Amino acid sequence: MAGLLPPGYVYRLPTEAEWEYASQQTVPATLRGLDKSEWFWQRPEAQGAVTPPRHPIRSRVKKARLYDMLGNVSEWCWDAAEFDGTHILTSTYKATPREPLLDPVSLKGPYRIYRGGSVRHRPDSGLLYARFIASPTEGRFDLGFRIVLGPAIPEPSEIPTQSRGNPLP
Repeated sequence: MAGLLPPGYVYRLPTEAEWEYASQQTVPATLRGLDKSEWFWQRPEAQGAVTPPRHPIRSRVKKARLYDMLGNVSEWCWDAAEFDGTHILTSTYKATPREPLLDPVSLKGPYRIYRGGSVRHRPDSGLLYARFIASPTEGRFDLGFRIVLGPAIPEPSEIPTQSRGNPLP
């Protein structure tokens, strides 16, 4: 692919700020969570299921042509984070994603941010502003990623031995 990408650009995970911006382009301001009728655990075919029912990807066309930003899988972001036993700590926000952005990407800490509610979350916690952390080596059926083409960003260097942060319901 040499020579096909703009100079200094690479394929990578989105930063948390990029993910937040994209999510706001795909879900109307009046709907930051899914209606219970859209939430797959709430549908009749999910009753008694051990794993959540699947749905076709790209089933909801959005104006930014980004699909399934909510209610499918949570998505890894590039940003690193620390955990003090109670709070997720990054240089990106003062305390929560609802506050003004301080730094476009957080590179300090052994954990990685992932965003958005997945099929594993309850409808009331599967919101676009839902923010979680995990070890970058963790894998789960409800945790995925999307790729962006953007400027190269330094890599966070610390990797923890186990997950911390907000436990999922």
